[in-house]
Amino acid sequence: MLISAKLKPIALATSLVLTLAACSEDTSSTQGPNFGGGTSEPGNGGGTTFDEKALVANLVDNVITPTFTSFNQQASANKQNIESYCAVEKAAMAGDATEQQRLAALASAQTSWRDTTALWQHAELMQMGPLLENEGELRNLIYSWPAKSLCGVDQDTVYFEDGVINQNASRPYDIKQRTATRRGLVSLEHLLFTEQLNHSCSVANDALATWNNRSDSERRIARCEFAVEVASDLVDNSQVLLDKWNGDNGYAMTLKNAGEVGTVLIACMQRLM
Repeated sequence: MLISAKLKPIALATSLVLTLAACSEDTSSTQGPNFGGGTSEPGNGGGTTFDEKALVANLVDNVITPTFTSFNQQASANKQNIESYCAVEKAAMAGDATEQQRLAALASAQTSWRDTTALWQHAELMQMGPLLENEGELRNLIYSWPAKSLCGVDQDTVYFEDGVINQNASRPYDIKQRTATRRGLVSLEHLLFTEQLNHSCSVANDALATWNNRSDSERRIARCEFAVEVASDLVDNSQVLLDKWNGDNGYAMTLKNAGEVGTVLIACMQRLM
């Protein structure tokens, strides 16, 4: 993955915090007698005024936390933009909006997705704590790339519309129970940008059997309605990330308090120098 010049300083700083996070195991160590040539005199590789704890606190408070907060706010704005687009899509079908208005609303929703995804690219550099738990489950619910399932998204578009999975009344649809590849930013990309309205499945199941025969307007509305649901789920997951990160027991505080017991943080920093 290529990292832009704008993101490189964040990547370098975050890699340091990631290393510190990996070092925050339940062990401790002390400075050896020969560290820095056996002297604490500055200028001889010994004593230092470098404050590792302050560095971590600064990265947490001024880089990572603002990024997660901004993503949560943008996810909410993204949902509103997609809702607005969907309203215009329905108005166009009813003859109350022009094609030009429909395309403008779609373009606005697509721009919103790009803005949301651009913010997530910053957060992608900060995979630690909540984003690594359970093999990256939360991260994947937000952005499952490179894993994706366009057929799965098309199926869930109809399942959501029907309210049940594959016309089975005993299986009500709940996006929270669906796999990551049918949710998040990857799913929204397909719903908002794919011009081909036919489904992507090589074999249509019962729910998709008549999909390709429906009007373009019907299919666009079904997709935009599911996009609103996916966008709402994205807001929820961005809030989960923020909740797990913030607070007295959040992972941000865990990082900022690293090294208070023993000298775990200091020993880790020494290995980095």
